[in-house]
Amino acid sequence: MIRHLDQSKDKPLRIAIVVDPRWAYGRRVIRGAIQYLKEKPDNIHLDLFSGQPFSKTSQLSEYDGILEGSSDALLEHLPENCPSVSIDAIGRQSRSCSIPIDHRGMGTIAADTLHSRGVVSYAYFDGGRNLSAESDTRSTLRREGFKKRLQELGIELSSPNFQTHSHNTFNDLLKWLQDLPKPTGIFAYSDSASLELAEACRMLDLLIPREVAIIGAGNDTILCSLLHPALSSVDTQTETITYQAMHTLIGLIRGDSATLSNTTPPQPQAVLRESTGQSSTPNKTVSKALDIIYSDEDRAERTTAQDIALATGVSLRSLQRLFKQHLETTVQQALLDARIERFKYYLRTTDLPIEELSTRLHIDCSSLRKSFTRITGHSPGHYRSLFKKGAAHNHRKINGAINPKVLTIGFLSPLSGQADLDALRGAEEYARQHRDIRLALRAFWNYPTDASSTYSSDGESASLENYDAFIVTTEVQLPAKLIGKKPIIYLDHTRRHSLAWSIGIDNWDIGALAAQHFLSKGYRHFAFCDYPRYNVETDHTLIDYRFSGRFAGFQDTLTKAGVPIHEIRRGYNSEDEPLLVWLKNLPRKTALFTFNDALAVRVARLCAQANLEIPNDIALLGVDNDESLCPFVPPGLSSVDIGFDRLGHMAIKNLINILKNPNSASALTFSQQACSVVERSSTQGLATDDPALNAASRFITHHIAEPLNVNEIVSVSDVSRRTLETRFTKVTGHTIHEHLQQKRLEAATNLLTRTADSVDHIAESCGFKHTRHFCQRFKQSTGQTPLAFRKSRGRPLLQKLSPECL
Repeated sequence: MIRHLDQSKDKPLRIAIVVDPRWAYGRRVIRGAIQYLKEKPDNIHLDLFSGQPFSKTSQLSEYDGILEGSSDALLEHLPENCPSVSIDAIGRQSRSCSIPIDHRGMGTIAADTLHSRGVVSYAYFDGGRNLSAESDTRSTLRREGFKKRLQELGIELSSPNFQTHSHNTFNDLLKWLQDLPKPTGIFAYSDSASLELAEACRMLDLLIPREVAIIGAGNDTILCSLLHPALSSVDTQTETITYQAMHTLIGLIRGDSATLSNTTPPQPQAVLRESTGQSSTPNKTVSKALDIIYSDEDRAERTTAQDIALATGVSLRSLQRLFKQHLETTVQQALLDARIERFKYYLRTTDLPIEELSTRLHIDCSSLRKSFTRITGHSPGHYRSLFKKGAAHNHRKINGAINPKVLTIGFLSPLSGQADLDALRGAEEYARQHRDIRLALRAFWNYPTDASSTYSSDGESASLENYDAFIVTTEVQLPAKLIGKKPIIYLDHTRRHSLAWSIGIDNWDIGALAAQHFLSKGYRHFAFCDYPRYNVETDHTLIDYRFSGRFAGFQDTLTKAGVPIHEIRRGYNSEDEPLLVWLKNLPRKTALFTFNDALAVRVARLCAQANLEIPNDIALLGVDNDESLCPFVPPGLSSVDIGFDRLGHMAIKNLINILKNPNSASALTFSQQACSVVERSSTQGLATDDPALNAASRFITHHIAEPLNVNEIVSVSDVSRRTLETRFTKVTGHTIHEHLQQKRLEAATNLLTRTADSVDHIAESCGFKHTRHFCQRFKQSTGQTPLAFRKSRGRPLLQKLSPECL
């Protein structure tokens, strides 16, 4: 029996959401739940449970309802009588009701999309997923829907018209892909699998979508739009389904059975991009121009840049500007690239003389030969010889010779979290700006961390030898024989190898930033919470430089400021009960710094359980600035923004330097400073209950862009200026004017590291009357000019943001 709640209007509903935010699906579930909270007036408190099985049912027994979006391992201990709603309860028993995702419908949509391309064969690629009963069932349903719709369209489902491939090794994928009749249309289980297919096509020099059209599943916008060509995908509508699930769960809690009968899950939708022949460029003029360049071949091969400008209704100058803005190229270069791709296709698939092909392409034969050699590094004849019978099946020979002038960097990662995606984005941004560099994503799934077993297949290891260098994230181990043979940069702090490089974050600096943030608010009691250094299951001590580095920076900065060592406490993530006791024993008005945002979310949940208010009782600061997690500390978690995109950008930049100057490079480890503290409500205000000080502090925060003076600040406090000055100095150690200047500089720091705004605009946005005065104050505070600070801590992917967004 499900219990129903006689809910007081003043008491919030407590909802537990059980999902793993490391993966795209989990992040979309979280976004859907957060969107519901933003739009509905219901008084709801949402807590996130993720990453580990629950050892005790009591962890969830006090919640009013549970939103289930995870596997049995996380759900086996849920209370039986608690209202719950499952999202896509594949292979598990839902305790109340389930809102499904139409996996067969996804296959139907994929079949219709690929059929419209006019391909001669179809395939299903069952890659890019973890190995579990749930993913097995989802894959089966998607494949069944795909095949059924193809049958309805009159497609004969026998080889070679239809084939299925399960991921074994990358070399197996290359062989399977090469042998498919072309043009072929492939439906991939996930967007990660689509990326793997796209990389295989690049290694075989197969054109997407001309020879291989690809559509994935999940519509992870980061993955689909990150690399070229952008990938089409079937959107599962997970955010909308989660929104419905939240509405249904609230109805169950309040005994409203009508919410169950009124729930109709949305249907999947195709989001079409370049991998199935559609342009994903947001600008309609550029999109129309690309359609002309890549559509009607007979017309496009005679088209000039001026013709395209006339067809799109803009001047050639305006069109050039739009191409540069959106594609970072020119119209002429786009035309040439398209014709070279057609020329490569003709060389591989026909025996027509090169002179006849140049006539077909409407390019002078001599110019075509020169352009082809310049772009590909081969003469047309040599390129054609690579694909003659007998040579075409040698994947490594083809890929290694396709373009010797282009350096290919392998980015090896399971993409298990926002940090990996941000690092990939930063590396891709650098590669996009350099035509002689190509970034190749290899998204590894379910590989053990033991180097000897990670690449048990010689073929899999051999396929990695096609890359010039590697960027490797924490979870992936390279085979020992590649270390020292190719330049490698590890994006973590836990591995040290004399023949490889390691880039990490300056963890001491992260701790120091946290300490400075708390000190500026007048805190006297401090605490740091991280993960245990001793693993009971493996019976060994964990060595992680991040733990010790962050605590050392935090403690050193505090003690240097005069904080007694006994006022700096340290706790560890453990079972709920001992961590809860530790939190209860902290002095009121403690500034608590956690190792990362995930741990901060757990601490915030336990604080609510212990009736500790954030930030009134405990000010809470995390690390990573994970946009999927920060909303779970209502109404927002302050966090140190590491800027993982800067790591990816820095890694590929250094690899290129190593490849081009091998004699000057030596294996080393270096670190990068974090961006800044992104303040939200969990640390806002001062370390005091004084209403006058808090009113003044809020006024400064809300009016930071205005030319405030001290008298205006005093006017909102209901005390005299002398009294307020005395109280400010006692709590923060600064006068009101000094505190105001400090808050202006903090706002400027965020804008410098997180936007591309000019120094003049930042100075004005932060309340400085003159840019020169701002620059002087900034250098006095940081020891650097604003531009030097941006260079050392700013992000490579800068967006225009208003101060209200920060």
